[in-house]
Amino acid sequence: RPGDAGIVDQDVDAVEHLDRFIACAFDLGIFGDIRGDGGKSAAAFQFGGGLLLALGFLSPLGSLAIAGAMLVAIATVHLPRGFWATKGGYEFNLALIAAVAAIALTGPGAYSLDAALSVHLPEPISLIVGTIALIAGVAATLLSRSPQPDAATKPQAT
Repeated sequence: RPGDAGIVDQDVDAVEHLDRFIACAFDLGIFGDIRGDGGKSAAAFQFGGGLLLALGFLSPLGSLAIAGAMLVAIATVHLPRGFWATKGGYEFNLALIAAVAAIALTGPGAYSLDAALSVHLPEPISLIVGTIALIAGVAATLLSRSPQPDAATKPQAT
């Protein structure tokens, strides 16, 4: 049909813009010092989950995306540094997980796209299935990571 190609072109443009945004965010250090495809997927989950939460659209899914990204960040970066955020620990990540859990359990509220569009995910099955998917996704991410060399053995860039 005429006009269908325009929709596909717009979708491709949106994906290219998002990829450029994520690359720029990595260059600026916004998403930390995580490199490679795992870092890009973490950034996409953080950005996508945050966008869903900000819009109040499918908020349990946005909450799960952010919680998953924070769990992986805790396990891979922050856990060895202890609890306190001032020392690079996982205190802030736990606060974010608590906040998104509260939003997932209470709902996005009256001023959200979910309310405006009358979107109602089946409760409690959507949270149960989402939590199982979250656990499986975090486990798969952590198990598929290649071992990182110790900081003492990494060559220093000059």
